[in-house]
Amino acid sequence: MKKSPIFDIIIRADGNSKIGMGHVFRTLNLAFILNQKNHRILFLTTDRLVKSLIKKKKFECKLLPPTVSNQKKFLKNFHSDIIILDKKNESTTIINQFKKISKVFFSIDYIGNNKHTVPFGVNILYPKSGSQKNFSGLKYAILNKNFKKLKKISKSVNSIIILQGGSDTDCFIPKIITTLNESPHSFQITAIIGPSFRCWNELKIAQKNCTRSLNILKNISNMYSEMLKHDMAITAGGMTMLELCKCGIPCLVLGSEKQEEETAIFMENCGFGLNLGFSKKFPKTQLLKQTNFLIENYNLRKLMNKIGYKLIDGKGSTRVADIIIKNKNLK
Repeated sequence: MKKSPIFDIIIRADGNSKIGMGHVFRTLNLAFILNQKNHRILFLTTDRLVKSLIKKKKFECKLLPPTVSNQKKFLKNFHSDIIILDKKNESTTIINQFKKISKVFFSIDYIGNNKHTVPFGVNILYPKSGSQKNFSGLKYAILNKNFKKLKKISKSVNSIIILQGGSDTDCFIPKIITTLNESPHSFQITAIIGPSFRCWNELKIAQKNCTRSLNILKNISNMYSEMLKHDMAITAGGMTMLELCKCGIPCLVLGSEKQEEETAIFMENCGFGLNLGFSKKFPKTQLLKQTNFLIENYNLRKLMNKIGYKLIDGKGSTRVADIIIKNKNLK
């Protein structure tokens, strides 16, 4: 009988139209680094779309049952040196089960009510509200290795890129496109649609009524190269914001989740990005006003460009991988 493959690292992450795909893409970036260090990796998820995506990236992935009780039974069949949890919330039952079947239980940006039970982790987006025993800050930002080059800032804004994560949960992209129609400035628009996008009817109407050159791109394989084509961005406040920061692309940050304000405010205070805050009600007036302000303020965009590139050095993935491996024998 053929033996089952041995995995010394298990990564637990989900992605869908409700929570976006940031957890998945981030852990994939980390997995590539760990794989280069000769670690066998298995992903666990509850989402079929995520499983398909991970398989395309040449990693093993198994589907978890939907209920906590069945997940606990399922997990009893596994043992691993390290388990990495990239979720905001998880049940105490599952966290305890992870601890039983692994030597090291490691979390990424965990902010659940039971965060005091998480022994070890890194907080990138939530350094204040995340689990307490951790490594925190932008130096641990887990980005794709391609994010290296600094964008050269032009005096005029000829192209704006719109990014609202892998799902655009609140259907902001069509509303942003419609709002930008009212700007007196001349520029092209590119909107990036993620794998969990569902607002197709709204987008179709926005496309039809758009008075500018509009390009809709879906499931971009090289986000880094695409970002560098544009002079300015309107983005959500998750990992995409950090990617724009590393490229030095000036941006407006329109948070899709309340927790995203923590990092957006921090980065604005450092001099990168204009934070529009979090609201379920689309801030049309504020978005239009701040878009025009940033377009007209070349010196501010130039300053954001320099500050952003220095805020994140691009070595976070390696740092996190080294921390995990170094603490492999912790219990």
